[in-house]
Amino acid sequence: MKVSEWLDQHPYQVMPVMPETTIEQMVDMLLAYRPFSTDLYVVDEKGLLLGHISSKSVLNHYLVEHQPVQSRRELMNRITKSTAMEMMERQFPKAELDESMDAVLPRQVHHEITEMAVVDDNGELCGVINLYTLARSLRSLDRVNSEDNQDCM
Repeated sequence: MKVSEWLDQHPYQVMPVMPETTIEQMVDMLLAYRPFSTDLYVVDEKGLLLGHISSKSVLNHYLVEHQPVQSRRELMNRITKSTAMEMMERQFPKAELDESMDAVLPRQVHHEITEMAVVDDNGELCGVINLYTLARSLRSLDRVNSEDNQDCM
């Protein structure tokens, strides 16, 4: 199955943010859209994928200011990383629409990521492949196959 077919059959809410989105706005988005998307995707005005930010990174960055003691590194991160553009990872695994799911799954599992961004030929964000949705789908197929095998006995 192609990634494009997977996205058609398993639509999943993606949270794109603009580069200037603040940490507070990102936290608000994560809280509002929970339990859907777990990560944020930085896009430009044309929808081109620029970067990825994990929800863990956003929440840790936000919550550190509520700790009584902060390390120098935490203080520097708070000072220097206040927008999506400053926090985003620029290099991260992603899938393309015309790839097969069989090629994408091992990469997603290897990198231990819950969501893998999907882009088109132009680099525009088209969706994400969520590992939980994928596991749920495969588990359903396993159950059907198991029942079919028991019927044959």
